[in-house]
Amino acid sequence: MKPLGRMTDDPVQLVADLMLQNTNQWDVEKVQRIFFPLDAAAILNMPRPRTEQDDFWAWAWDRTGIFTVRSAYRELIQRCGLSEPATGSSTGDEATWKALWRLRIMPKIRVFWWRVVKNLLPCAAELRRSHMKEISNCPLCGNDNETKFHALVECEHAKLFWSAAQDLFDLKMPRLNPATWSRDVLDADIMSKREAAIAVSVMWTIWGSRNSYNHGDVKYQPLSSVELVDELINLWRFQLRRTHRLWFRSGLDLLWDG
Repeated sequence: MKPLGRMTDDPVQLVADLMLQNTNQWDVEKVQRIFFPLDAAAILNMPRPRTEQDDFWAWAWDRTGIFTVRSAYRELIQRCGLSEPATGSSTGDEATWKALWRLRIMPKIRVFWWRVVKNLLPCAAELRRSHMKEISNCPLCGNDNETKFHALVECEHAKLFWSAAQDLFDLKMPRLNPATWSRDVLDADIMSKREAAIAVSVMWTIWGSRNSYNHGDVKYQPLSSVELVDELINLWRFQLRRTHRLWFRSGLDLLWDG
């Protein structure tokens, strides 16, 4: 897993730094103090080694932690698709990217949504279409066709998150067209920037929860996940304001030639 970030500046470098001294148990208080709730929950649910082992470098783009040419190729393809949205694509792609760029959301969430728009999200239906999976059933509700729209909007698992989002943000999702929905979310005539930022961030947590379950871990708690969305949006808004102030101050320093 790759954590969202840290809430404190604790000097943690090794896995052992998160364990109780001379034990094989997580230091729960320390983990929950340092990491965001979603990350802390994921860490605390990780199986611990039965015997003492040395830490080792892990490849972040494969769940086994082992480098493979295939995983590197997949990551490069996704990055190229993200960094060159207008090359060989329609004007619609460029407009969609600009609308997504204007949302005040964390960069990794912006990357996630561009993957949704460009059909790069490995839902069961896409994996079956690519002959990488024999069936396309939803692993959480049993629906016979797990599309992106089903996974993030229609699934009973997803609806728990949307219910929590409605309670916390008073968010009322419009009726979305399954054929155009990923771009419609970014359409200012359909959703405001605030609504789009919340919706995209909520779907990011829904997908994270599905991945956690598919990899043998626990599903995320919907209310805690949506509360984290609120924290992340506010944190990113604060960082943007701080960056703007620093940029403005630097500009004044450059102009001032006392």
